[in-house]
Amino acid sequence: MEKLKNKKILITGHTGFKGSWLSYILEKQGAKIYGISLKPSKKNNLLFYQLGLNKSCTNYFHDINELKELKIIISKIKPEFIFHFAAQSLVSESYSDPILTFKTNVIGTQNILESIRDKTFVKTLIISTTDKVYENSNSQRPFEEQDKLGGDDPYSASKAASEILINSYSKSFKMNINIATVRAGNVIGFGDIAQNRIIPDILKSIFNKKKLSIRQLESSRPWQNILDVIYTYIKLLVFINQKKIKFSTWNLSPKSKNSYSVKKIIEIFEEISEKNIEFKVENKSKFKEKKYLSLNSDKSFSNLNLKDSISLKDTLKQIYELSVLFYENKNYKEELDRLIRKHITNEL
Repeated sequence: MEKLKNKKILITGHTGFKGSWLSYILEKQGAKIYGISLKPSKKNNLLFYQLGLNKSCTNYFHDINELKELKIIISKIKPEFIFHFAAQSLVSESYSDPILTFKTNVIGTQNILESIRDKTFVKTLIISTTDKVYENSNSQRPFEEQDKLGGDDPYSASKAASEILINSYSKSFKMNINIATVRAGNVIGFGDIAQNRIIPDILKSIFNKKKLSIRQLESSRPWQNILDVIYTYIKLLVFINQKKIKFSTWNLSPKSKNSYSVKKIIEIFEEISEKNIEFKVENKSKFKEKKYLSLNSDKSFSNLNLKDSISLKDTLKQIYELSVLFYENKNYKEELDRLIRKHITNEL
């Protein structure tokens, strides 16, 4: 995309799953990528190293909870655009370490805002929150952007609190920055190796021939392809920067609004892999999760002229085929680049 060529773009959390995909794709668009993240490990940050981002990006390994140094780094970079992804992003982890979850997701976000609120070089800031920010009564009604915020578990509550914080900053201070929060979740794709997530767990079960452990078989979510998500993030950045929208919130989910159960995910993987997946349902989950979750993303599709979402079956097929290449120690980058050209580069 010519609009982003040679632009300085800062991505916090750039070593993670979504951050690595976004960094890699924006580099292909000719952008200059700078990243702020905790120091990554090859074990937990697979794509970051395998895509060579540890060498191609300008990396700053720093905790966003440390404000003084964060201000210095951002002033040194002088980014025109920022994507804020850095977060404690696991529901399970939020129960075991709620203090770190709230500190990173709320105060960490505040530190980003504090670091740039008087800066003139930043034009647009995109902040990733989650589809779990809404007060969820398991009604199965797709949430809309104006619905009431809530969150029972520490992760959801921390992200809802960050939305309130961001709104406050945008309205309380004279920030000449376009800010948007994106409420996306259940993003799936190749390279996600996080613990206690259904797709990585299924792949480990298939390739390591281990029985799969499941918390809730009938839980349904609006699963969405990482390629659709990254495409939308980029389109949104350009849109709100051109329109100079000072503050806005955006749902991001498949166009169909369909949610699918964990059971359906397993069935599709069995069909694609032609393997039987053995699983057991935990008798009692260690933490509470909402059974139903669905979003209405009409605002995003109409304003951003988004294309149809990649189907769940095609998404899982992409993940499986790339994972086969990875587990067989074959070069998967050619297929990865083909998918990026097909779903993103040729569309922008």
